[in-house]
Amino acid sequence: LYCCIGLGLPPDTSLENLNNFYDGLIRLAKKHNINIIGGDTNSSPLWVISITLIGTVQKNKIVRRSGAKPGEYIYITGNMGDSSAGLEILQKGKNNFRDTPLFKHLIRKHFYPPVKLKQAKAVSRIATSMIDSSDGLFSSIEQLCKASGAGAEIYADNIPVSKQLRAYSKNFTRAMDFALYGGEDYELVFTSGQQKIPAGQRVFRVGRITKTKGIRLYSGSGGKNKKELEIKKTGFEHFRNPAYQFSS
Repeated sequence: LYCCIGLGLPPDTSLENLNNFYDGLIRLAKKHNINIIGGDTNSSPLWVISITLIGTVQKNKIVRRSGAKPGEYIYITGNMGDSSAGLEILQKGKNNFRDTPLFKHLIRKHFYPPVKLKQAKAVSRIATSMIDSSDGLFSSIEQLCKASGAGAEIYADNIPVSKQLRAYSKNFTRAMDFALYGGEDYELVFTSGQQKIPAGQRVFRVGRITKTKGIRLYSGSGGKNKKELEIKKTGFEHFRNPAYQFSS
């Protein structure tokens, strides 16, 4: 893998902050065997970081978003919702922060999301479509369905959440809001017609692809007693509600 870095920096950026940024970036690049090969630097009112990764893959092994087929299962590779709960803690500020293992766990999950390169390679052998969950689980499944011309059923009880998120949320509904709509967990979301998962891979079956378009959310695990739940549709959407607005 190769990496290009585009930076927009305010004129008053300190050399110490810039060195700290690159120290962390270089450390992660070495850990995952990524070569930093160049980029560009410009002036900006705020820090703007644009990272482009370049790699190669055999044409017949590319897993796109558009390969999901009705009847296939939807899998994810880990707990959902921790990152968005950590962000909420940070946004509430110091007055609401508690120096506890629970709060530290959720904040760490926001700052240090998982990197699942090896697992992506393993599950790609059985995956018909794949995406990461950076935009939220619901939004990610919706994108797979749109690209594949299909729909999906999601089973809320099958979505894995950590004990820390359960404790922070205090009830199942709020935990599911974080898990479904929060984003920034960077787990893998993929579809497969196979129930046999490659050895050593920890994955969770959270739904299935349907011929009928649209996404439906159900309580339970998809059995006869499943009950349809309301979909809030608050996942991240690119180019809507920008995080920053620059004054002229």
